[in-house]
Amino acid sequence: QAILREGLEDVTQFFKANGSCRLPLSPSLLVKGIVPRDCSYFNSNAVPLKLSFQNVDPLGENIRVIFKCGDDLRQDMLTLQMIRIMNKIWVQEGLDMRMVIFRCFSTGRGRGMVEMIPNAETLRKIQVEHGVTGSFKDRPLADWLQKHNPGEDEYEKAVENFIYSCAGCCVATYVLGICDRHNDNIMLKTTGHMFHIDFGRFLGHAQMFGNIKRDRAPFVFTSDMAYVINGGDKPSSRFHDFVDLCCQAYNLIRKHTHLFLNLLGLMLSCGIPELSDLEDLKYVYDALRPQDSEADATTYFTRLIESSLGSVATKLNFFIHNLAQMKFAGSDARPTLSFAPRTHTIKTAGRIRDVFLCRHERVFNPSKGY
Repeated sequence: QAILREGLEDVTQFFKANGSCRLPLSPSLLVKGIVPRDCSYFNSNAVPLKLSFQNVDPLGENIRVIFKCGDDLRQDMLTLQMIRIMNKIWVQEGLDMRMVIFRCFSTGRGRGMVEMIPNAETLRKIQVEHGVTGSFKDRPLADWLQKHNPGEDEYEKAVENFIYSCAGCCVATYVLGICDRHNDNIMLKTTGHMFHIDFGRFLGHAQMFGNIKRDRAPFVFTSDMAYVINGGDKPSSRFHDFVDLCCQAYNLIRKHTHLFLNLLGLMLSCGIPELSDLEDLKYVYDALRPQDSEADATTYFTRLIESSLGSVATKLNFFIHNLAQMKFAGSDARPTLSFAPRTHTIKTAGRIRDVFLCRHERVFNPSKGY
């Protein structure tokens, strides 16, 4: 915190001397100061900073960015560029996958800025609302979307956005071999758009625990995502639409296999550790399977969806990450096991001022009524 205070003083002096500056993320972002009360940091290994800058435009909102130090953001930039190209291919073919693609800019060796997407939350924070075992439950995502979209039409629109964006994420993360997919690296907007962040590992370079790969499923597609798509725990026609959407998006990208191989090949000499030889390019070639017919590729990707949905390893990975994050939280804010009772007192939690009754049950007892 002492280091952060020194850095804050330097930034304050900079704005006093220069008045304003343009952020590296985009020349259109002109700021005139920093808002200390709105700044914080994230609980991850690199401890990224969440910075809030004062907009020069008096009618504009504060501009929030993430500053990371210790990660090679060139890899994130490259991954986002590949996803942006995939999205353009889909849109040109009349398929809008509702992708959320944010800005990312490397400002030096091992440092850079990342755009913050407003009105979005990580899957971990959504799931731990149902306890630290929330990653094993089916309802958290659906309940969270329902909370932010109380109207029937609003919720249906959010589910539609979720179906399209989830399908796009499944295809993009599989083709590029994006790893380290725990529930803090996947986010959901209140509008239903799902997107991935932090691309520190790609092209199949998964984190290893001994001889065990951390990312064991082809991509992240869990039962709570299927619950949102189906509108419950039973399969519906919308799930078939989702599978068709994934396969259609996958086949459209397969038609441009050589484009992606050439673009990634141009980056072999740039010094990105996980893109250094032809074996890394071969990963993308094998993922796209250009030798297969469309029918064979459709069958193949359908099996990948089935494999990912049935993977217990993904939920276990989420749960272990939830436990690991508990050490960063204070004792009061620490999520507890959903089956462990919690004691609230006036001293620790304050006086109850408002109660929302979600359901009630009448129980008869000869001497008492509840």
